[in-house]
Amino acid sequence: MITKFGVGKVLAILLVAGAGACTSQAVSGGTGGAGGGSTGSGGTTPTGGGGNTLACGTGSLKPTMGVACPPVPSSGLITDFTHAADAGTAEARFGDDSTTLSGGESTYANAGSTIMSDVSAGDWHITAHVANYSGFNLYFDNVVVNNMPCDMIDASAYTGISFTIWGTSGGNAITMGMGIVDDTPTPSWFASVDAGAVSTPGSCIPTSGSQYYHPGCADPMNAISIPATATSAATAKTVSLKWTDFTGGACKPNVIPSQITSISWQFLWTTTTAPYDVDIHIDNLMFTK
Repeated sequence: MITKFGVGKVLAILLVAGAGACTSQAVSGGTGGAGGGSTGSGGTTPTGGGGNTLACGTGSLKPTMGVACPPVPSSGLITDFTHAADAGTAEARFGDDSTTLSGGESTYANAGSTIMSDVSAGDWHITAHVANYSGFNLYFDNVVVNNMPCDMIDASAYTGISFTIWGTSGGNAITMGMGIVDDTPTPSWFASVDAGAVSTPGSCIPTSGSQYYHPGCADPMNAISIPATATSAATAKTVSLKWTDFTGGACKPNVIPSQITSISWQFLWTTTTAPYDVDIHIDNLMFTK
């Protein structure tokens, strides 16, 4: 049985303060995950976590397995950002809130940065002034599957993900991250460092750290560049990535498609980066076979 369980952003989004984002940078924004707990009859046990066996680290901290959300349509399409005429222009809802994966779009910008989202033209148009950590991501609705709130996407029927992109990011690459259960700190670890209650599934134990800093746990990522010729939808670049194209994850280096907890993008920023402006469009986001 699948029922709607309120409204929420239940999958952990990379770079969300206090929500189990696996990154070495302390940032904020968005809303953390709900649900989690042990796998219910409608859930999927992550292949890397495996029951109560820790994926990384040692000790008595117990991992939290994920519960698979409703699937994406058989076409693999997550969203083409079709904008409903009676909806706001900041996000385009996708899915049907019950039998298919559903949610919308979100952005974040730490102090000094600004970011705007507009879907009124049928694509995801993002403009930003980058002067601190900032980026954008998908959020997924809190749907109950067999009495357990879902908190994980099972995309094991697919080999990767693709989308089209055009515009400019100031000549800088945009990093795309795919969060997975095995690379996300376990909620019991967050509790052990007094980070508060975190229910996002995770089975990684950082070597040290805090609510915002998780050395030893990191999401697999891929750096995306936008060609100077990709100035419109007609000349857009198609980004097509296999799960193995996402690297640098810890403890698992690549995406495990049966345990995806986040899909996100981050603008390049370091303490030595000069502020820059971004004006990009994204469309036709889908899982691919």
